Amino acid sequence: MYERTIYLVRHGESVYNLEGRVQGQQDPPLSETGLRQAQALARRFSSHSLDAIYSSDLLRASETAHIIGKELGLHVVTTPLLRESRLGVIEGLTKEEMERQYPAAEHGWREDPLSYRPPGAESISDIIRRARTFLKQIDEKHKGRSQILAVGHIGSIRAIILAALDLPERIYQALQISNASVSVIRLDDMPRLTLLNDICHLENVVGSVEEF
Repeated sequence: MYERTIYLVRHGESVYNLEGRVQGQQDPPLSETGLRQAQALARRFSSHSLDAIYSSDLLRASETAHIIGKELGLHVVTTPLLRESRLGVIEGLTKEEMERQYPAAEHGWREDPLSYRPPGAESISDIIRRARTFLKQIDEKHKGRSQILAVGHIGSIRAIILAALDLPERIYQALQISNASVSVIRLDDMPRLTLLNDICHLENVVGSVEEF
């Protein structure tokens, strides 16, 4: 039997978080608060013996990952498998702009995000398939006991949890994943979620907890 621990880290606050814009696969950088959150994450993980750091290739995640990697002396491997869900026509818009430009998309997505996706968006099933592919790659590359850190987004972290634990899609929207939060899954004969949305390291750093 082997045990693999995967630390799931959401990126720090981005400029779009600060502006209240839907991000999806748009590529804004971290805000000043986001940079401080990433530094707090680096301090939290400074005593961990990680085997590898993986990150979404979107800037807000890779910036967060590289700050942590620099602290630990580890190279960061970026992958599109950890990207946020693609949200189509509403990406880059504020709530007010969505309401004005795409009212049907805004209302449908808010009321039932599992079954209604904006035009051009990925389905929840698509996001979970990406997560399964990522977990399979980790399994192939890291044999035996290992500790992996993966920096992603609300969507990709939710999807990894569902894929790893074989949970139904309806749970996806119920998982709160805050900026710069840490969640932990342990994979062995009985996969477990041992920590969800922990932000104790951000006690002195104020930032956003919402993202789209």
